[in-house]
Amino acid sequence: MCSGGGPMNLTMDELKWFRYRCNDCGKVYKSTSERSSICPDCKSEDVAKA
Repeated sequence: MCSGGGPMNLTMDELKWFRYRCNDCGKVYKSTSERSSICPDCKSEDVAKA
């Protein structure tokens, strides 16, 4: 296996967050994915940016 060059030194504040709302269960949550996201509660892919 290859090493990635060391540990990643990221903090949660350095990440860009996107807000999503699930169209099935209504949960609003944050994700770092801009293109696709899955609801953490019901695992639905039917989500929209909030």
